[in-house]
Amino acid sequence: MRKITFLLVLILLIASDAVAVTETRYFNAKSKAGPYTHWPWTGGHWHKQELGSESSNSHGGITINRNWAPPGGIRVRFTVYIQHADGKRTYIANDIAEASHCTTGEPSRRTCTSTWRCPRTNLQKTDRIGIAAKVLAVDERGRVCASLITGGSGWETEELGATQLEEATWTFQVVVNTGMAMGVASCDFFFGGYDYVSKINGFSYNSYEDIGFRFRKGNETIKIGCVELESDHKLRIHKNGTTYGIPLLATNDPNASPIRVYDGGTTKALPELKY
Repeated sequence: MRKITFLLVLILLIASDAVAVTETRYFNAKSKAGPYTHWPWTGGHWHKQELGSESSNSHGGITINRNWAPPGGIRVRFTVYIQHADGKRTYIANDIAEASHCTTGEPSRRTCTSTWRCPRTNLQKTDRIGIAAKVLAVDERGRVCASLITGGSGWETEELGATQLEEATWTFQVVVNTGMAMGVASCDFFFGGYDYVSKINGFSYNSYEDIGFRFRKGNETIKIGCVELESDHKLRIHKNGTTYGIPLLATNDPNASPIRVYDGGTTKALPELKY
């Protein structure tokens, strides 16, 4: 252990950047290639669409139209899942981050905000993250009018190349519309395009790997995260013919371990695998 600690201090020159990515993901009106995806609430189906890192220039929507106004307005709920490369799916959360809007007059469009705390979740590098949306019309008592559940839409990321979703607060910003026009009630969830930007802020993931690198501190064993080697990794470790990089983090980073190193100007922390 003393040899490892000495080596760390000896070879550090410049701190590397953290590998956690925090970004905005957009509900785009852009179909992804592939078969229909199963709708988890109603047994229907929908085309997979893009949960992209940039907003698309075309828009879409999920609409419920009836000849009477739902006096409780519109609600949009979400389900988050992992889509695996073998076609199987793991659900992370159902019916979360509800956004709602109510008006019984002229149609009114609004951007509603809701939040959800994403748990730290292990991934395979070939996994994609999927989001399903359910649009509901409700009555004056807030009860769902089940006959008005007419369908939904789903979005998926590309293969993220990540090993974990970070524990983070996702902020859903969704464009909804509800109201009465010419005797027809409308409940809409709009997405895509520059006028209907529905999105998730705080979407966060990392690509740390467990290659068996450990430290002992007192009675505690600390797992250190490594990543695929990049040119700016000054701290490296070699195992079974592969060289990995070890990012250096700010000491207040959520993934920072209690193992500290000094790079000649700043105290940094090694990344800890917290699973």
